[in-house]
Amino acid sequence: MQRFFLIVFFFISVSVLAARDSIPNFFIKSKIGYGAIIRHRESMGNLMRHVGSIQIETGRQTNGKDLWEQLYHYPEFGAGYYFANLGDPELLGQVHALYVYLNSPFFRTTKFSLNYHFAIGASYITKKWDYKENYMNLAIGSHLNVYFNVHLNAAYRINKKIEIIGGIGACHYSNGAIAQPNLGINVANADVGVRYYFNEFDEHFNKLEIPAFNKKNEFTILYAVGTKSIPPPRGSNFFMSSLSLCFSRQISHKRKIGGGTDIFYDETVYEESSKDEVRFKNALRNGIYVSHEFLIKKFSIGANLGIYTWYTEEPFFPLYTRLYFRYNVSKNFFTNISLKAHLGVADYIEWGLGYRFIK
Repeated sequence: MQRFFLIVFFFISVSVLAARDSIPNFFIKSKIGYGAIIRHRESMGNLMRHVGSIQIETGRQTNGKDLWEQLYHYPEFGAGYYFANLGDPELLGQVHALYVYLNSPFFRTTKFSLNYHFAIGASYITKKWDYKENYMNLAIGSHLNVYFNVHLNAAYRINKKIEIIGGIGACHYSNGAIAQPNLGINVANADVGVRYYFNEFDEHFNKLEIPAFNKKNEFTILYAVGTKSIPPPRGSNFFMSSLSLCFSRQISHKRKIGGGTDIFYDETVYEESSKDEVRFKNALRNGIYVSHEFLIKKFSIGANLGIYTWYTEEPFFPLYTRLYFRYNVSKNFFTNISLKAHLGVADYIEWGLGYRFIK
């Protein structure tokens, strides 16, 4: 509880300082939620619990100063803190998460809006698997985990300083197979709350002239690395890497579609193979994929859906997915972090550097 109050105090202090500097449409909001852990594996039957949560967020409602704000229908963005009691203090413990988020409307009137919300960050779970003291917790093998949240919500503005908000969504915590076990925890929940603007809400939204868009082709090369642990838990990690080649076409100011091929190197094959002799080629796999990407200023969020086309060691599942985040360091260079998964089960987290050729 001491950690909880310190973080809440920090968010309130930052919000007050920002308000004092008269940042337009700056707010703080608080939400309480209630939900349940989703059973996505048979072995998680003993972990089904109801979950209570508290969130505090601070951020800014955009007004169209930049073109991307207008393209995404004047979203809000900011940072938040999430606390949840997972329903069993000895087995599962509590979750503390810090994250950044984007909340964008798909329908808006003068006082009412329907929005989709996406958040990513880091979470700390107080109870993890331990072969002596907590061997029943098969979901989480490390204290530090990633945090994802997707959410649909509605907001109604009572006056120029207060809004009532509420919605439904789901969040996920896992470590990307850095430690075992790593089934992960998914929570579905509903929440309600209130948003307070430190300065009166400015209802004026700028409308910039959207320049004509010329469709662009690009070719990217990305090299990424990561580590992975495999069951049973043994404290060791294996090196993973990938080389990705992609052709994509930017079809609007905010979207790209494309496809490409991957070459994967999976060091766990040396440990798990049933062959008497394992060579370098046995650790290689090839796949092809399609991709879809959203562009937000210098950032982008995208997803791949792929299928393995060549391998000597059969993969866990023939299809694979990626959720990735990129930051454009320059016109051509970009950094990448992605979560690769099979059938909803995390394979590993990739960290990479890429280069793009634009025509």
